[in-house]
Amino acid sequence: GHTESIAYVPWPSFDPELLKLQNTTVVIQVMGKKRATLEVAVDISPEELKSAVVKIMAETDFKVALTDRFITVNQAGTSIPKLVNVITN
Repeated sequence: GHTESIAYVPWPSFDPELLKLQNTTVVIQVMGKKRATLEVAVDISPEELKSAVVKIMAETDFKVALTDRFITVNQAGTSIPKLVNVITN
């Protein structure tokens, strides 16, 4: 009972800006063992990431400080953080 066919309807379009990530989940390791995860913006600076890790780990039994060694692993070909390993003194 329809007067028009779906074959003549234009194909839906998409907006590539909507496909971009806003946030990412970063795994936090202390001495190589997973201790927490953290939701951060994809464009976070390394200093802000370190501060966020210290803040979230202060609430756990695994305290870290800004003077500890931080090793950050990024997603391949991007600057989006994926993992932070903290080596305590």
